[in-house]
Amino acid sequence: MTGSPTRHTSKVCVICGQNPATTRDHLPPKALFLKPYPDNLITVPACEACNGGGSGYDDEFQAFLAMHVAGHDERGSKFFQERGRVNLEGNERRLQALRDGVQEIEILGPEGDPLGRAPAVLWDSEAHDAVVERMIRGLYWHHTGHILSPDAQVDTHWYTCITLDMLAPFLVPGQEGVGVRRFRNDEVVYAYFTSPPNPEHSLWLFQFYGGHSCGGHTRPAGFTDEADTPQAGGGEVEDGGPREA
Repeated sequence: MTGSPTRHTSKVCVICGQNPATTRDHLPPKALFLKPYPDNLITVPACEACNGGGSGYDDEFQAFLAMHVAGHDERGSKFFQERGRVNLEGNERRLQALRDGVQEIEILGPEGDPLGRAPAVLWDSEAHDAVVERMIRGLYWHHTGHILSPDAQVDTHWYTCITLDMLAPFLVPGQEGVGVRRFRNDEVVYAYFTSPPNPEHSLWLFQFYGGHSCGGHTRPAGFTDEADTPQAGGGEVEDGGPREA
């Protein structure tokens, strides 16, 4: 899938689905990319409240993401050095919040065997989930041409175990309602799945710097049958509460 602009247009904010679209929002947010920015970034019509109101969450997400992926590989280390450290330097409020969130956790091996204990920083779940939902709502419009209903349900997830290899069987080229987007050396990758009979059923998976995976699924307002909700194969899901960075 290329980085060409979407063919869709909207005079209404595609994130909230209510206010006039007076600006454009980058999704995934520019704060989550290394500079210089990739040449295939996506922008969607947005109102001032959704665009400007999300910038604080973007900065929080960036700081925790940088710490989470710092030791994963060269991409993650570079993101920490060039984006995460700059984010934190001189920001005493954020630094103090990180210090307050440090907890000691038990480290488990691949087979679940205890390896010892180590300090971990709890991720700001409010910021994490707000950014993920904003990405889902904006990208839903970008790929389907329809604005997700303001009262549609968007459930966000933190995936503890998911890889691009797990997604490969589902990403059949040319298949309706399915796609993947990659940004420069797979720094950021996402995949989406929609249900053609009812596209408000959709599944979204994001991977950042090979070290953090998250996503969510959407459902029409009032829909409660979890058995019919699209699910990702093979990934463990964590919901609610602060997460470890």
